[in-house]
Amino acid sequence: MLLPGELDFPVRLLLRTVDDLSDTVKKEVFGAKEEDVTVGSETVKELIYDESQVIPDIGLGVIVTKSRRGVMTYRAIVFTKIKMNQLSTEATTKGETITWQTQAMSGMIMRDDTTRHMWKREATFTGEGAAVAYITKLLDIPSVI
Repeated sequence: MLLPGELDFPVRLLLRTVDDLSDTVKKEVFGAKEEDVTVGSETVKELIYDESQVIPDIGLGVIVTKSRRGVMTYRAIVFTKIKMNQLSTEATTKGETITWQTQAMSGMIMRDDTTRHMWKREATFTGEGAAVAYITKLLDIPSVI
């Protein structure tokens, strides 16, 4: 058990592996830049990762589903300030085909810039919608109509 003051910051956090992230997420979370490139007669969007790339501080919310005595609960957890690391890119290229591996997302949990210097907030709900609303409110995510 950690006592107050025993948790040193920043703390390394391994979040999860992902099969694919949208270009929008890669731009917002990892600071990738988008540029048009013409290949033959087709113009496509490419993502650029370079030395001018700035990875922003973000907030992250997750929902942990639990069942206690037959009752489903939803623990909403918000990390108030995280700096993500670059996504890993791995592939097995020997042989006749290329096998792409899942990408590991990791980052550093930091204390936020509020006067209380929070790093994590959490609450438990009986409905998943309420847990989503909690995360949406804390991270100031606009509603999608």
